[in-house]
Formats: sequence, structure tokens, C-alpha cells
Amino acid sequence: MAIEKGQYLATFESESGVAPENLGSVLMPPLDSSHESKSIFYSNGFMLLTKDQAKKDAAAVFFKWLMDPSVYGDFLNAEPGLFVPLTVTGAESDLYKSDAVLQKYPSQVETLLEATSGGCLFGFTDGVCMDIGKITGPNLLAQTLHQMTVNNLSAADAVAWGESEMQKAINQ
Repeated sequence: MAIEKGQYLATFESESGVAPENLGSVLMPPLDSSHESKSIFYSNGFMLLTKDQAKKDAAAVFFKWLMDPSVYGDFLNAEPGLFVPLTVTGAESDLYKSDAVLQKYPSQVETLLEATSGGCLFGFTDGVCMDIGKITGPNLLAQTLHQMTVNNLSAADAVAWGESEMQKAINQ
């Protein structure tokens, strides 16, 4: 079992020796009926921080080219399954859907696409948390899980440890 995106689709069969039809996928279940199933969803960091209008115009031209249906599917399939479309037209694109790897895993791809409807990024779900970089930079969420899985802390103790470390990071 892996709690991950679809980057394993391209190598699943060759690395596991298991046929594609034996790979299952589901959305992360919510805590209980009062919660929604959510997924992490974010850009890998493309930001244009400039006051230079020429650079802003060049970025707009680039994105117009990238999002063109005749280009976008190839971009998404640079690593089939890892990148999911940002747009409905991208998700419905024949160029995207016709990729050989994605063709082997149609239900898994549908699960990936379904997950995008509940996508969000911690630190940006209720406004912008200006300190989120101090938490994500040293990977304190993963370190909190490490306290349970490697250091054998209880869930409550690991969460308390994580909260303490996050408070220290924010207050530095």
C-alpha cells in the first residue's frame, strides 16, 4: 500500500511483477461522516514574482502555449500519472488520455482525477499561513509520522511532539 499520487503507474508492472488490472486505488477516506475526503493539490512552485511587465507578458504567452490542447497532454504525460490536468479540457484531452501507460490504468487515472476536486494545500486552505514554509521546509509533518513509525511514539505523543516542533519553528 502506498499513499501517493500516480507516479508509480509507469513502472508498476515492471517493478512489481503484478498485472495492471491487479492495482487498486481509492480516495483517502475521511475521518468520519462529518469530514470530506481531501487530497493535497499544488503547483510544484512556479511563481512569477516580478514587476517587469515584459516578463509578465512573456509568462502569459508561455502559459497560453502550454495549455493549448495540442501541447498540454504531452506535457502531462512527461511522467504519466504523476501530473494531473488543471483543467477539465486537459482531463478530457485525447492527447492526455491516449498515453500508453494511462491506457493500462483507467480506473486509477479516474481516481486521480476525482481526487483533484477535493484538492487543497495545507497552509493555504483558510487564507494564507505566512509561516507554512517554516513547517514544510524541514518537513515537520513527515518527522511527526516518523515519531510514530520509527520511534514508536503513540499518535497522541507524536502529535504533541510535532506541535511543539512546529511552534518552535514558527517562533524562531
